[in-house]
Amino acid sequence: MTSDEIRAHAKYLYHKIISDLELQDKYDEQDLATLFSYAFHPKKMVWQYCDYYFLLANKITAVKEQLILIMYTGKMRDRWIVTTSVYPNTVGNELCDEIIHLAVRDASPRVRLYGAMRATSFNYKQYTKLIERAIDLEKNPISKKSLMSFHRYLVEDFFIEKKDDKKYQVNYYHGFFTFESDIVDEQVLRQYVIEHFSHRIYP
Repeated sequence: MTSDEIRAHAKYLYHKIISDLELQDKYDEQDLATLFSYAFHPKKMVWQYCDYYFLLANKITAVKEQLILIMYTGKMRDRWIVTTSVYPNTVGNELCDEIIHLAVRDASPRVRLYGAMRATSFNYKQYTKLIERAIDLEKNPISKKSLMSFHRYLVEDFFIEKKDDKKYQVNYYHGFFTFESDIVDEQVLRQYVIEHFSHRIYP
């Protein structure tokens, strides 16, 4: 099958499993196994668009257990795919929290880096200490710099840079913006940003 055909088949299997669960309170294990193979397919154009397996974590205990097992004993690539594919609103807060916790502690620098990225994206402040450990372990200077940025965003939410006399730039995880102000005191300036720009920093 082509990548497009596999993606279409994955979508079909997902809806079939959901329907089977609703009507019969059971599902075809072969359907689930096939969906699993698509979620970890060798081709990026397949697995990147076939995350339906993860969407079943809230409905099928075996899926949840499989994802945790992969984070403990799976190949580095599979652990990385799990780390980059889970979201609180798809697999649930508890499972997502557990997976990100394992990712930030992972033996692989790549998985640790993406675990820290996801922790920052989900604002999981409880992982600041683990990210500090990941920073200490990281030998690649570019990756270390990224980890330090993730850690800073988790600790501070945002930071302010002065660009010229009255112009400032606010940097936060999802972007940045500039504004002008006569305020000089750093604490007063930070409070000003919170009061006037929170809707941009905390969407």
